[in-house]
Amino acid sequence: MKTNTLKIIAGIIFVYFAFQTKVQSQNQTGDLTEAESSTFRLHAVNLRLFQSTLFSNDKYYPGLGLKTEFLWNEQLLALEYNRLDEFDLFCSSYNSINQVNLMVGKQYGDERFIVYGQAGLGVVWGLKRGDIVPDSSAGWLTLCREYEKEKYSTLGVPIELGVRYHVLPFMSLGLGAGVNLNPENSGASIHFSIGFGKFR
Repeated sequence: MKTNTLKIIAGIIFVYFAFQTKVQSQNQTGDLTEAESSTFRLHAVNLRLFQSTLFSNDKYYPGLGLKTEFLWNEQLLALEYNRLDEFDLFCSSYNSINQVNLMVGKQYGDERFIVYGQAGLGVVWGLKRGDIVPDSSAGWLTLCREYEKEKYSTLGVPIELGVRYHVLPFMSLGLGAGVNLNPENSGASIHFSIGFGKFR
């Protein structure tokens, strides 16, 4: 994972703990009433493992993601960052995908088991295959070709459905599936998540 990706993840983690500390401090000093503190609050931070594929090819794209969720008037709001990289066992990998998404949705269930759905708008950028480099070969037994790398950026529409089980009052395990629709590299994914927050 590149340095910029680590910086983004570290920044989101920092914002989470700073926000959590601020809310706890205000609650302890009585600055927030019960109604005010329940209107908008931090819900969870989820670490996620992805397996994705694009609609345009049959390559696999494993990846990592970090998703921060808030509850606001019974709406489930989310800010997430995902990094996906093309996996090829023998040939060079060219495609990389970065996603930053803002989503809104609802969750249903009880203190133990949750079903949720979300959709929103995001920014997608990275590298993709360009034209084939003439008279080139790369990789195992020269069966692979070299491609030019092209940078891109575009807007995307993320849609996600998932389930979570709260194994502890502060930890959840989840499975989900989703799509990201955009002009450059629309694709589908499944993910496993570990979440931390105040669930019950």
